[in-house]
Amino acid sequence: MTAQETWTVGQVAAEVGVSIRTLHHYDEIGLVVPGGRSLAGYRLYTVGDLTRLQHVVVYRSGSGWRRSPSCCSRTPTSRRTCGGSGRASRTASGSCRS
Repeated sequence: MTAQETWTVGQVAAEVGVSIRTLHHYDEIGLVVPGGRSLAGYRLYTVGDLTRLQHVVVYRSGSGWRRSPSCCSRTPTSRRTCGGSGRASRTASGSCRS
């Protein structure tokens, strides 16, 4: 990958209109994972990553976005997830898997 084929997290955040923290969160949960890292370990996004991010942003802004089930929600004081696994795991219908 050359520098012309990748964008830093700051460049992507400014262009797409999401926060850097949001991009870091998407990376942590595996929703939008950067295609590369710089020699210093910084996230570098590829065209494919930007396409994926665009789909996520459009989906989240549309009327089709629904909140996760209560067992998978986060509250400011605690983090609850399906099955106590530390990560939400849902079936196609949106219910939590055991």
